[in-house]
Amino acid sequence: MDTILDQPLVNRVANSGLVTIDLEEFYPAGDVAPFDLKDYLFMEMILKEKDFREALKTHNWEQYKGKNLAVFCSTDAIIPMWAYMLVATYAAPFAGDIAQTTPGMFVETAF
Repeated sequence: MDTILDQPLVNRVANSGLVTIDLEEFYPAGDVAPFDLKDYLFMEMILKEKDFREALKTHNWEQYKGKNLAVFCSTDAIIPMWAYMLVATYAAPFAGDIAQTTPGMFVETAF
């Protein structure tokens, strides 16, 4: 009569086809650069689209090369969603990752 001790060990986890993921591979590399929309507001309250678009065209986007970009507004203004998307459009060729968050919360909210 065979007992359970006489049977060979079978590693069911290794044979299951599960994929092991190293979460450190997904951790954003590089520094986090802030992009505060407050600097583009009229009277720190209103975002004027025409002025904002002109300012973004002349902004030095090269400074974000190889960095992660945190786009946020440090004032209590209501910022339309297109403003964040417009910044991301200009920054995408230079920045590594872009997220709508504060620099301190970049890792927690970007991924």
